[in-house]
Amino acid sequence: MTKKLLVAVAFSAALFTGCTSTGTTPTPAPTVIAGGYDTATPAKVEAYHNDLRKVAVRIRNNPNYNKIERKTAEEKKWFNDLMYRYWNRDITKAQFISEGLTQYPAHKNEFVFIADSFQSI
Repeated sequence: MTKKLLVAVAFSAALFTGCTSTGTTPTPAPTVIAGGYDTATPAKVEAYHNDLRKVAVRIRNNPNYNKIERKTAEEKKWFNDLMYRYWNRDITKAQFISEGLTQYPAHKNEFVFIADSFQSI
């Protein structure tokens, strides 16, 4: 290995182990807020919307997909937060599907399809 590569590996290892140099003030960890979509940066929201568009195209092209009806503003917010949390890797695929089925138990195929679509982007 070259000297530069060794230095980069050592630096990366220090980042993942939580090592900090002495004499510096550690940066506080960011606060995680449930439904992080409301607090996401504009760039992150744009990336999320771009991926959502790709998933929407897949949904339109899937004749077996049954629309998940969200009638109230509360239902829409809950669904959007769930989708964002999954996209942002705050929850696993299994958690996404499980939480989705608590609100819409008849839509397992749809939640699996959405999860798989996000994973393949």
